[in-house]
Amino acid sequence: MICEIEFREGEKIFSSFPQELQLKVDDYVIFKIKKGEEFGKIIKLFNSGKITTNVFRKASPQDIEKHRRNEDDQFKLYELSREKAKEFGLPIKVATVHIQFDRSVLKIGFLAEKRVDLKLLMKELTKVFKGRIEVHQIGVRDYAKKFCAYGMCGRPICCQAFLSEFEPITLSFIKLQNLACGTPKLTGVCGRLMCCLAYESSFYKEAEKRFPRIGSKVETSKGKATVIGANYLKDLVKIQYEDGRKDKIPLDEFNKQKVSGPSSSHLLEQGELK
Repeated sequence: MICEIEFREGEKIFSSFPQELQLKVDDYVIFKIKKGEEFGKIIKLFNSGKITTNVFRKASPQDIEKHRRNEDDQFKLYELSREKAKEFGLPIKVATVHIQFDRSVLKIGFLAEKRVDLKLLMKELTKVFKGRIEVHQIGVRDYAKKFCAYGMCGRPICCQAFLSEFEPITLSFIKLQNLACGTPKLTGVCGRLMCCLAYESSFYKEAEKRFPRIGSKVETSKGKATVIGANYLKDLVKIQYEDGRKDKIPLDEFNKQKVSGPSSSHLLEQGELK
């Protein structure tokens, strides 16, 4: 069986487990990772799917109690990290802290504008907490997903709700969808372009292939015109006549007239329809 496990404040991982364990949703489990053991909660079950780890037992009452102690220590580690960073004048913001279930690794994530030497900080932390301490710099998108924030749609932000990996979001996504650059509505709570701009990019890329290129010249029954835009959602081609008048032509009508022969009223001067 395959299960989806939630651990580390909303992070999820897919795991397999032997049938004899008879696990169900909401069960706490112990599973293997590259550097030891972790504690998590089953939130979904599947018959098949991609797996990245393996559950080897259901969590016992002792395991659950140990996890709670780890959570208490995580808060102490977070507070001590912030206190020492301030004391040493380090230009960082402690963002995330996680103590692995078997306590073999303690992870601290921080925000910083540039590289910072944290040897002194780690030395002070190891005096209090046993185990290997790993300190790594994270991005603002990783930081944002740790909070229960809401997007413009009124739903929990995608990175917190279900996204496990981030796709680079660039200005090309905005241009492809004919959106206005610099609009605050396109920025997420992390201050970066919203991840949801990528969800419809494949549709727009395919739609772009069906439309004539911007700047193409056409001959219509109303005169010569230039293609100035397209409405991919309504399948409309936007044109402008030589006298400045603008019009919109349905794409299917545009294409039909283009291929109807030399007498067609909508022909590209050089046959340049994508």
